[in-house]
Amino acid sequence: MAGRGKNWLLVRLLLVTLVPWALGSCGEAASSTSATADAAKTTDTVAGDAAADAAPVATPLTGRKMAKPQLAWVPAQDFLDVGTAKLAGKPFRSGVHDLQVYGGRLYVAYGDADNNLGRDIPIQVRSWTSEVGPPAAETATDEEEVERYRFLGDQLWIAGVDATEDAWLGNVYLRGPASGWVKRRTVQNGVHVHDVARFQGATYAVGSGATPDEWKKGKIYGHLWRTDDDGASFDIAERTYNQSKGDARWIRLLPLGDTQLLVFGYKTDAKGAIWQLPNSSWDGAALATLATDHPLATAFAMDTEVLPGGGGLVRGADIASKPALARLWHVQADGSAQAVEALQDQTVVDQFVHLPTGEVVVVTRPGATWGQAPAAPHLQVLVSKDMQTWTLLGEWDAEVGVESLAVWRDAIYFGTTDGKVLRAALSGP
Repeated sequence: MAGRGKNWLLVRLLLVTLVPWALGSCGEAASSTSATADAAKTTDTVAGDAAADAAPVATPLTGRKMAKPQLAWVPAQDFLDVGTAKLAGKPFRSGVHDLQVYGGRLYVAYGDADNNLGRDIPIQVRSWTSEVGPPAAETATDEEEVERYRFLGDQLWIAGVDATEDAWLGNVYLRGPASGWVKRRTVQNGVHVHDVARFQGATYAVGSGATPDEWKKGKIYGHLWRTDDDGASFDIAERTYNQSKGDARWIRLLPLGDTQLLVFGYKTDAKGAIWQLPNSSWDGAALATLATDHPLATAFAMDTEVLPGGGGLVRGADIASKPALARLWHVQADGSAQAVEALQDQTVVDQFVHLPTGEVVVVTRPGATWGQAPAAPHLQVLVSKDMQTWTLLGEWDAEVGVESLAVWRDAIYFGTTDGKVLRAALSGP
């Protein structure tokens, strides 16, 4: 693997600011006793039905108006109660991390990998089939947190961010349109698995880990894994070494057709400060570090999104700027990228691709300085088809911050930082 010297970038940004989940619970791996025994627990099928029970709305969002969001649900009150009691009122990851639409259902992601709350209450896959009533629990994961959902073909996947089981084997979870959830505990050396993507007919995962012997010596590696059998087995495609200083992780993937798979991550020193971003491009055979003048070379990628018709989005921070600036990059199919100019004075909190129309919806707050989020922000919801012209759908002064959004059944739903889901009806043609 091509690499840069460690002095190419020295960014003293604390992980607790840049990466809320980054510290996770890596230390738990030291108590692992039997990775071999865990290998036997490769699959766990859970019955369910994800058949589409409602046709997606194909009316363009551009030109419509959004009502002020109203409380719809508190999808994981049991989890919030456990976290509040265990942590005696101290802050924890209580938010709704992701909202996703699949098979006519609206899925919600929650949990806290920082405080290992999945050991106190199971973190479940929960979804709604109707706008009323509580979510249904489709299956319980063996994770501290469900961070987000990914479409891979006609399947829905979850990368196991932090397993509650003994470490050095990571998990992924998947289901099809008419099948139940399947758990695969097959990710070699996987302590944290952060993302999955489909590329050149194979499925790739990224995260962090090591062998038990390496871990004991402080040798941690960012991993790129590959599977050709829907996770029944994973091979290590590539690793990046932390040089015995701190952590090394790849955390996000962005496939660009069949030509390249962008891989984003970070390395930290012994004090938890980022000193290198090993952002790279994988062509199916070899990994090449992005050139220093590439716009994404200094991108700390919090999220990625594949766009219909090719290309994608990268959301995160440009840490070459001082201070670091929040950015949404539009990536072309050839890998070239530029920050979305119309949004450069705002922070994009989350983005959602509305597949029926190919439009991108974002929720933003004022100001682009990274990490300076007001407790009660003014939020705007914007929509675009070309990433250049953006139309305002609605805005409001929020009581708390928002983490996620999705368009479902002629409304926009927002996941808040305090564990609620808000609904904003759409009106107009």
